[in-house]
Amino acid sequence: NAIALRGELLGGEAAIRKILTIHLGKIFDRSELLDKTVASLRRHYQDAGYAFAKIEPIPLVDQQRKALGIVFRFQKGPLVRIANIEIVGNTETQDHVIRRRLSLKEGDLYSDTRLRQSQRRIFALGYFEKNDDTYGVQVQVEKTLDPDQVNLRFVVRERWTWTILPSFTYLPGYDAIFLGRVGKENFLGLGQSLSL
Repeated sequence: NAIALRGELLGGEAAIRKILTIHLGKIFDRSELLDKTVASLRRHYQDAGYAFAKIEPIPLVDQQRKALGIVFRFQKGPLVRIANIEIVGNTETQDHVIRRRLSLKEGDLYSDTRLRQSQRRIFALGYFEKNDDTYGVQVQVEKTLDPDQVNLRFVVRERWTWTILPSFTYLPGYDAIFLGRVGKENFLGLGQSLSL
């Protein structure tokens, strides 16, 4: 059976077919259809600003030939821009230190890939505990009263950024010597390091 595409095809049918991970003649795998194909198709739309695109796979069973066809229905929805970006949970790190790691800013078209990149870049600073299993830093996408806009809320959880390294040395004929080193990553929340 065939794989048919119906509805609002972003970039045309050829562009959509390149994204498909399922092909004619393969054994049907529901997780591949839902987890890979639909997720890839949704990301294609979301990266173009269609944050709430709907992709619906409809299986068509041919009992006589023991075959399965699929019709994908596409609905773009509104083109969505980012209205506001909020950062919460940063008790020490200043907002501008986190914001400079964002791949998106207010007024940009929504992009799932750039959103995930922002999560990874914030976590890579090394100042936050992991609170999202996939990307390190949690993000919440919130609809606004305007269907063409969303708010983004990045939720971080500060981690201990002090380093204390005590050492003890004893030399015969001398007193015991206590040494130590103290370091602070993210000094004053500015994203800089200090070591004494």
